[in-house]
Amino acid sequence: MRNVWLDLPSTTPYVLEIDREAIDSYNAKTAGATKINVESIPEPFIGNPASATVILLNLNPGDSPHDPKAHADPDFRAAIIGNLRHEPQEYAFYSLNPKFEWTPCGQWWTRNLHGLWARGRLTRERVAERL
Repeated sequence: MRNVWLDLPSTTPYVLEIDREAIDSYNAKTAGATKINVESIPEPFIGNPASATVILLNLNPGDSPHDPKAHADPDFRAAIIGNLRHEPQEYAFYSLNPKFEWTPCGQWWTRNLHGLWARGRLTRERVAERL
C-alpha cells in the first residue's frame, strides 16, 4: 500500500489533494473550533507501527495557540513529517523527544506518560519506541 502522506504539501494549506474537496466543503459549512485546521501539519498518528507494542486510540486533542510556533520549528517540522513518512527517528514517538518538551504535544504526552519512566521500570526512549 502506498503511503499517501508522501503527497502532503510542504506549505499551507496542509491538505492532501485527495481530501481537499471534502475538507473545503466541510470547512465552508462550519465555523470556529469545529473547522479543520489546515494551517498545522496533520498528526493523525505518532510512532512507528513496526515497533509499537501498545497502540492508543485517542480523540483529536484539538489545537493549541502555541501550535504555529511549534510547527514553524525546523526540527519539530522534520519530526512530524518524518513520522508521516515512516522515516527512522531517534524517538519514533517524537512527542517524547526531550528536544520537543516545549511543544504543546510534547507537554501533553510527557505529562500523561511521565509515570511510566518516573517509576524506573521503563525509559523514555523505550516508551517512545513501543508506543
